[in-house]
Amino acid sequence: MKKSEKVGAGSNPVQKPIYGLIVSIQAQDELIKKYCFGECGNVLVAGADGGPGVGPLFLCDEEKENCMCHDRQTDESPGDIFGRPLYLRKLKQV
Repeated sequence: MKKSEKVGAGSNPVQKPIYGLIVSIQAQDELIKKYCFGECGNVLVAGADGGPGVGPLFLCDEEKENCMCHDRQTDESPGDIFGRPLYLRKLKQV
C-alpha cells in the first residue's frame, strides 16, 4: 500500500495511522537513533511537535507487527497529523 492510500472504502475512508516517537525522552531518543534510523531505516524524515508535555516527535509508518522494538502505543489517537490519526509509540531495547 502506498503511503498516500486510504484504508477502507465508500464515502468515509479511514486514513492509515501514523506513529509518533517521542524524542525528548533520552532513552527513547537513543533507541530511535539505534533502531529507527539504523537497523530499521523506515522512520520518516519529517518531524512533528507533539505539543506541551510531549515535545518533538519523529514519525513512523510501520505497524507494530513489523516494528522490531515496539513496546506499546496509545490506544486512542490524541489527534491527527497530515490528515492521519497519530498514535504515540514507546520502544524497547531488543
